This record gives sequence, structure tokens and C-alpha cells, in this order.
Amino acid sequence: MADKTKEKESALLSATEELLLQDKDGSYRDQLLNQLFTEASRLKGLKDKGAAPEDFSKIDSLLTAVVAAMEVVDKSWKQHHGQPKA
Repeated sequence: MADKTKEKESALLSATEELLLQDKDGSYRDQLLNQLFTEASRLKGLKDKGAAPEDFSKIDSLLTAVVAAMEVVDKSWKQHHGQPKA
């Protein structure tokens, strides 16, 4: 007997993942990565300017999250399309 919970979970994709699945030419992937890179650069600039310790910690956490999101977008696209984007 198949596990219906696992089937249901695998069928639920986020809207972003759904768009990456349909993004055969990588243009949506590139757009997302560019937006995330811009935000990472902005956050790095804030960190480099110096900030109060509590703000520095928040900025650092956000930067870590944005970099992780970039990795997820890239890996998800590659998983769906089985090839690196040149």
C-alpha cells in the first residue's frame, strides 16, 4: 500500500519551484538569482559600513539566508532540468 502522505507532500510545490520547473531556458532562474545577488550585495554593503551589534547580527542572518536561497534556486533548477545553466 502506497504512503498517501508522501504522495501528497511530493505533489505540493511552492509557486517558485513550479515556475523553476517550467523554466526550461533558465531565464526565470537567472532573474531570481540576479534579484537575490542584488540583495546580498546591498546587505554586504550594510555590513561593511558597520552597524550596531544587534543590527549587525540581523544583517548577517539575512545575508546568510539570501545566499542560501541562491543555492536552493540553483539546485532546484538543476534538479528539474538535469543540467547546469551556462
